[in-house]
Amino acid sequence: MKKIQLFLMLIFAVFYASAQRPASSTSFSVTIKNCDNTEVTHNKSAKELQANFKADKTYGGAPLTVRFTDRSQGVVTKYEWRFGDGSVDTVKNPVHVYQQPGIYTVKLRIWDADSASSLASKPDLIRVAGYGSCDSLNYRIPGAYYLYRVAAPDHGYLSCNNSRGDLAKATLYQVNEDKGLLMGGVFDFAWATRSLSNDVPVVFKIWDDDGVDNSPGTLLDEATVPLSQIVFDAENHLSTIVFFDHWTPIQSDFFMGFEMPQIAGDTIALFTNKITALQQSDSWEQTSAGAWRTYQQGTPGLDVNHAMYPVICKATGIANDLLSQDILVYPVPAKERIYVSVFNPDIKNLKLQLLDVSGRIVNCNITQLSTGYLIDIHQLKSGIYFLKI
Repeated sequence: MKKIQLFLMLIFAVFYASAQRPASSTSFSVTIKNCDNTEVTHNKSAKELQANFKADKTYGGAPLTVRFTDRSQGVVTKYEWRFGDGSVDTVKNPVHVYQQPGIYTVKLRIWDADSASSLASKPDLIRVAGYGSCDSLNYRIPGAYYLYRVAAPDHGYLSCNNSRGDLAKATLYQVNEDKGLLMGGVFDFAWATRSLSNDVPVVFKIWDDDGVDNSPGTLLDEATVPLSQIVFDAENHLSTIVFFDHWTPIQSDFFMGFEMPQIAGDTIALFTNKITALQQSDSWEQTSAGAWRTYQQGTPGLDVNHAMYPVICKATGIANDLLSQDILVYPVPAKERIYVSVFNPDIKNLKLQLLDVSGRIVNCNITQLSTGYLIDIHQLKSGIYFLKI
């Protein structure tokens, strides 16, 4: 299959919002959580002190250098930074290097001359991948996409909601030498609907294969996506992109899947391939009783593959120079489509251009997703291209 190599460039500006000093001078101690998930604890005087800070990047490959900028309010006489990896600093605007892959909570405590203090804590702020090449595992399942219904007298879809009351669907992914950091997944839903009064979150999960008979067992990671987003993606023939909460290092075989919404009128149905294209199926389902079984055990003859693909970043391969800029471009090399996912909410309204080696802009369809952009390249010739952002 053809492959397209990308050289990546990034031009963008980050804007800083100005903070307003609270007017009240009441003395108290309180913990609040801001819209950006920053937990702030104020002691004594809310008028004089309010800890806050900004990181110039929140995602990248190890070693990752992050510049922190103090944005606290009040007359500060002392700083204490805790970077989540055991390191501490006491300067106003520190520069810290994260040497190891991981997810780090950063805390800043400040004091004034009267020893009043304020603490700002940003959970899981810094994510250090340490992996330079990202790709979607097992993409694409063999054969044409298809949507099967369960056999009568049951009704509904094999790969999602049905009258049997299935609770979840999953696929087993076998890991040999392709170990890496599991960051998310690409899910191709065939159909989705929701009741007018509900917009429930759909839970996507990663399990270890340590359950009964090597079924899904220990929960490794999870994430939620509003049902309305899945409905939008399905109606517009787009993939649903999910990034998990903790980005799990993969050491052995694992399962990826999702739980079905259980409210009447809420339905999501995942594509599978046709039976005639079957090479090897690793699809599982969780019954209404909570037990896991393979498709072959539940519906003999309909042992098919799910159209969902884990996104795994590896230490080997072609370096992704945008890792330090809160933007992830994958897969590299690319085959049929390219995803540009944006992690930094300050990065907005990107303009994307794909150029050939002569600098000529090539025609390709670019679709904006909730998590970034999708570039359709299936009609392009094999070769080297430049992605300008």
